Amino acid sequence: MAPRVIVVGGGLSGLSAAHTIYLAGGNVVVLDKASFLWWKTQQVLTYKSAAAVEWLQECIRVRFNPRITARGHSHPRTHRGHDAKFPGMAITYALMQRLEELAEAEPERVRIIKKARVTGLIKERK
Repeated sequence: MAPRVIVVGGGLSGLSAAHTIYLAGGNVVVLDKASFLWWKTQQVLTYKSAAAVEWLQECIRVRFNPRITARGHSHPRTHRGHDAKFPGMAITYALMQRLEELAEAEPERVRIIKKARVTGLIKERK
């Protein structure tokens, strides 16, 4: 039986972790305190960004416009979502959509619980 992993937080890190768990064959439950995932995500694409962009495009289906020259930059190096969203929003929306699709298609493997209240962690020793 595949392990069930609980991810607390539906921001970019939590959604990325949940998707990675799913791809590795695990079952995942995402708990988020808000009624809408992505509450605090602002920045991404810093370390090894080329590989990150490729992964986002291939695996999560994020669509980026060609790089642009952002204000104060000397060269084009900023990615924007295809609909002009800032990168963190475009990425997180794509992850949210992908996980919601998986939760609908495979509810036994992926579950998203919004407005969840996590007050502690109970660890079972074996």
